[in-house]
This record gives sequence, C-alpha cells and structure tokens, in this order.
Amino acid sequence: MQYKYLKKWVLENKQEGLVFKRFAKYEDQYLLLFRNIDRALQVSFSSTEQFLFFNQDYQLLDYEEISETSLIQTHLKHSKLKDIVIEQNDRIIYLYFERFNIYNAIETLVLVLEIMPRYSNYILCKLINDKLMIVDCLKKISFAENLTRQILPGLEYKKPTTSYLVVQDNPEYPLFISKNSISNTINEKPYYEMNILFQDLYFEHLLKHKLDTLKKHEQSRIVKLIKKKEEKLSKLESELYSEEVAFEFKKKAELLLAFQSQLPKNTDKVALNDYYQPDNPLIEVTLDKKLSIKQNIALYFKRYKKAQSGRERVAEQIAKVQAEITILKSELEEVGAISNYNQFQNKENIETTKDQSKSVFRKLPINDEWEILVGRSNTENDLLTCKTAKPEDWWFHTRVFKGTHVVLRNYKKQNLPENLLYLCAKIAAWYSKAKTSINVPVDYTQIRYVRKPKGSPKGYVIYTNQKTIYVNPIPFREAVELVKRGVY
Repeated sequence: MQYKYLKKWVLENKQEGLVFKRFAKYEDQYLLLFRNIDRALQVSFSSTEQFLFFNQDYQLLDYEEISETSLIQTHLKHSKLKDIVIEQNDRIIYLYFERFNIYNAIETLVLVLEIMPRYSNYILCKLINDKLMIVDCLKKISFAENLTRQILPGLEYKKPTTSYLVVQDNPEYPLFISKNSISNTINEKPYYEMNILFQDLYFEHLLKHKLDTLKKHEQSRIVKLIKKKEEKLSKLESELYSEEVAFEFKKKAELLLAFQSQLPKNTDKVALNDYYQPDNPLIEVTLDKKLSIKQNIALYFKRYKKAQSGRERVAEQIAKVQAEITILKSELEEVGAISNYNQFQNKENIETTKDQSKSVFRKLPINDEWEILVGRSNTENDLLTCKTAKPEDWWFHTRVFKGTHVVLRNYKKQNLPENLLYLCAKIAAWYSKAKTSINVPVDYTQIRYVRKPKGSPKGYVIYTNQKTIYVNPIPFREAVELVKRGVY
C-alpha cells in the first residue's frame, strides 16, 4: 500500500483507550480484538496489498485465536491503546499500548507493524529508556537472512534501511477502488473515509479476486475430471457387447452341438441350418481347424459366457461412470454458485475432512461396536494413532520388532473381548518384521496411554499401562475370512 494512504488512515483513526482483549489470525490477516467495542483492528499482510483498518465485520472471518501462552497475548493483556503513529519515511506503523506491570508502574509496549510487500512483519517491543527492545515477532530474522539487521527477542529494534521513496502529498477525496487498488479514476462508488475504503478493498475486492481465482482453478479441475470420465465412458460403450452378439455365440455353440455328428473334421467353416429361424436358413459357422468339434463347441460357449459377463460388467462400469459424471457436474454447479470466500473455504474444509476419512487405512469392520484399522506407513500410523483413534480405543504393536500400528475402534466403550484381543494381536504381528515367526510378543494398551513426543519422527510414539501377549501372525485376508465366518 502506498505510504500516503496509510498516513491518511493513521491521521483519521487516532483511537485512544481501547482495552486489548485477544490476538487472532485468519490466513494472512491478523486481528487485535478489544473490549467493549464491536470492531477489530485488522492488519492485512496479503501478498496483494498490505494495510490495516478497523473491521466492523470481523465476525465474518473464520479466525482462530492465538494461544494464551503466546508472548504477544501475555504482554498486551489488559493494556490500553494510547496512540497510532506512522514512520515519517516508510510504511511502518507503531501502536502504543500502556499497562500496569507487577510493580504497579506504567510500562509502554509498542506493536511495530512493518507494512511492506514480501517483508511484512509485526514486532512487539517494550519501550525501555527510549529504546524499543524486542519481545516477540512474527518473523525472526538473524544475520544468516539479513546482514544489515537482526529481529530477535532481546535485541533493540532497528528500522529497515530501504530505498523506498515517500510521496508526501495528501490524497483528496473522493477516492475510488479500481483493479484492486486505490485510484482517482471515477467509478460508481466514491469513498470519503480511508477506513471504509480499506475495509471494502479487503472484503469486496481482494477476497473476491481470491475467490474468483480459486473458483476458476476448481472449475478447471472438475472440467478436466469430467472430460476424462466422458472419454472413459465412450471407451466403455464401444466395448459393450450387445445382447445380439452374445446370443450369436450361444446359437452357434448349440447348432454345432446339435449337428456335431454330421460335421466333417479339419475344416475351418461349416454351413448349418439355423433352426432358430422359421424357414431354417443356412448359417455359416467359423471353426478352428486345430481344435476338435467338441473343443470348438466349448470355445463358442466360452465366448458366450465371456460376452454375457463382460456385458454385465461393462454395463455396471458405465452406470458407475455416468453417476460420477453427474456428481461432478453437480459439484461444478455448486462451485459456480459460491458467492463468498468463506463459503468456498468451508466447502474445501468439508472435502478435506471427507478425503481424510476415506479408507486410507486397511479396515476390517467387525460389527457396529468394533472395527479394526491398520496403518501401512509412518504417515498413516501417525494419522491413525494421533488423529483418528479415540481414548477408549485399543492400540496394538509388536514388542521389540518394528511394525505398524493396529487400532481396535471401540464405538460403544466396552471392555476388550478376548477373541478380538487375539485377532488384533495376530494382525499386528503379521504387519511387522516378525511376520514369518511364531510366538511373537505384541503389546496392547488403550489409546489414552499412547503419546507422541514433541518433535519425534513420523510413526514414533511412547506408551504405558501395556500388557503383552504372544501370538502367531495371520495375514489380513485370513483375518477377513475368519470374521466373515464368525470363527475368530
């Protein structure tokens, strides 16, 4: 954002006495929420434009609150916003806060907002002896990234040295928004206040542009999928045997069977009376000279069965692909009907949740009370044990030997049945380095006692309250058959 517009906003928004309540985040937007006021101070670090404004519609954003343990949340708690100042020669805005410290003395905190493309940053500082000492920041910068200055807690804050040239003119109203930026080009909506202009720039232009880009990308993806499905459908339809073709194979087999005693040997075709027709016309039947008559008859019956089953199978595939195309076209219409960015984000979140809930694990449903899930990689093990499983579920893993995670979902929160205990242990033993051994030790415990240490590699967990049993491994397919027969 140009300096002159930021300066005009600062001059028009000299807020005092606002009591800090919470710090929140929504994508590349940062929000300062205050007590007893229905507006949040929103700082936009968008890659398109960087600015700030008091947002009356911040509830429309699906923001997440920054943790209570964060330094910015802790230090600004109960502080009052005393002043907003802009740097004289760069796009840096200082938010001055005051609060009483533990010694009941007033201390000044300054939230420095460096509002510039690619290098946007917020830096919380304490004013000590006329120096700004860094407490915390969004982007920490060491000499490895920048040889001219460091931005690290405990150091004195220093302004960046840039070649940015400030234009010190005062923009005159009315101002307009054109092509996602501020201009003097007259259009249908004039602005006479910078805060309203900035708010509309974000909601009605930048978010809309973002939505249009995402919609276009999603529509393009769906159209490609539809095209692929239609090509597959066309191919399947060309492979579909008609009823008449299948019947022809069967008819020729039955005619050969009826006249087999009269047929000459070592011939590649014969003419037979077609008794399926009223006047019994002659029909030519091709034969394979290398095969006997009986073998040719068997070959025609085989072709008939293949045509019949193939026709049914291809017909099923056609119905499935047609249904998929219908769903995709419906999705295309849904995307086209989306009118705001949050709608699109909610749809994306739902789709992501669906994708994650799809069968990424091997699943063996027992009944509506129990289900066995098996992770097949370190990533799946993490997702299964740390994200999917619930505290009352049971967890299995081979002792000593490397292996996968097996979870028994306990939907009704019941005690662990002995038969399922041994079945899960046998599956866990199979999915381990000891799959070819016997009497494999398998640990089991409830998920509530399984924990992933912070910073540990994928698939690594620690657990307590475990018990150990010794079992012989069985393949997953065998376990499925046992469950089907109810003999596990």
